[in-house]
Amino acid sequence: MNKNPFYLTIETKVKLEKKVRELELKLLEAGNEIAEAADHGTWHDNFNYEQSHQKREFVEVQLNDLKDKLRRAKIIEPIAVTADDGTVYYLAGELDSDPKKNIISYTSPLGKNLLIKHRLTNFAH
Repeated sequence: MNKNPFYLTIETKVKLEKKVRELELKLLEAGNEIAEAADHGTWHDNFNYEQSHQKREFVEVQLNDLKDKLRRAKIIEPIAVTADDGTVYYLAGELDSDPKKNIISYTSPLGKNLLIKHRLTNFAH
């Protein structure tokens, strides 16, 4: 299990929490679909049963990933930095990226270069 902090803005944290709730509902739906499909014959030859199981497993993986990120969440504020060409970028977490708004992840190649250039070694601490 990853124990490293997962940096994100408060806005992204709220979006992830909403997504977790949505996935929890999908997980319940998948469980109901499995039960319904099981009522229609043996699971060996039941395509709907198998498909429902796969859906549940997929949702479980997504849900566990998001819950892990939220468990490790550390709230940050984007930091404005200027590139050599004068472009202002905002360094933020991996899921905060929005290239159209010049918001980039501090883990991206450009983000890493800007961190080094501006000596922001403690950006996420």
